[in-house]
Amino acid sequence: MALNSELYRAALATLGPNAPVFIQPPAAFETWLTAKCLPKDLTAFLLANAVDDGLAFPNGSGGMWTPTEIMDLNDQESLQLASGLLGVGNSTNGDFIVIDLESDEREAGFVSHDELWDHPPEDARQIYRPVAESIHDLLKGMSDQLWKYRHGNPLAE
Repeated sequence: MALNSELYRAALATLGPNAPVFIQPPAAFETWLTAKCLPKDLTAFLLANAVDDGLAFPNGSGGMWTPTEIMDLNDQESLQLASGLLGVGNSTNGDFIVIDLESDEREAGFVSHDELWDHPPEDARQIYRPVAESIHDLLKGMSDQLWKYRHGNPLAE
């Protein structure tokens, strides 16, 4: 499933204790996205869905990144981007939430932060786990699991 701002925003609204606040991103963000030669659909999506403050998940750890964090953390963890994976957040265990640049549908998944830092592979795809057809599907899945956990059935399907 392709990138969809409406579904992404709806998924974000169900995850955190605070409602997401979307902003006009700084000009440096568009410049950075262009310099990284990111696909046009993804660039437009990121510009249209920039969050004002790092959007934390309910337990206070993990969350979706601001434009500045996207730039800084992808530059810091450059192996991911060199492998065709753009980091856009962290899961509650610290793993990177990434969008696959090589997938026409912009599949989403996780890159293990432990493996990336402790045993960095030559290609981050070796430790990438795709889990959803899109970033909004990934977040919706996280939201569904949070719902089950909060209501006493964490392992329910």
